[in-house]
Parts: sequence; C-alpha cells; structure tokens
Amino acid sequence: MPTKSYLLALKILAVRPDKDFEDACLLCKSLGLQTVEEIKEVFYQFFPESYFDAKRLFLQKL
Repeated sequence: MPTKSYLLALKILAVRPDKDFEDACLLCKSLGLQTVEEIKEVFYQFFPESYFDAKRLFLQKL
C-alpha cells in the first residue's frame, strides 16, 4: 500500500487540475504540511528536483 507521502508526490507529478489539486490539499492536511518548502521536501523524497517545473506551481495555492 503506498504511503500518503508517495501519493502526494504522484499527485504533484501528475498535475491534473480537475482532480489532483483537491487530493493534494487533503493529503497535505493529513500529513501536516503547511508550506511549499515542506511539500517540495516530500516530492524530492521520491522524484528528482528536475521533475519539479513550472507546471507544479499550483502548490502555492495549497
């Protein structure tokens, strides 16, 4: 079973605005993440920094 952190990283990677934003918000709350930097740290546990690009700026709205 995937962890919440891994699911969040996948949601950030997928960037489907119609679904992933809401799911990412719920996962962030569940994980106690409050800042973009905390969210990026989770993402970087699973994917290289080069995978984080301008499409993932929706994080600033979380």
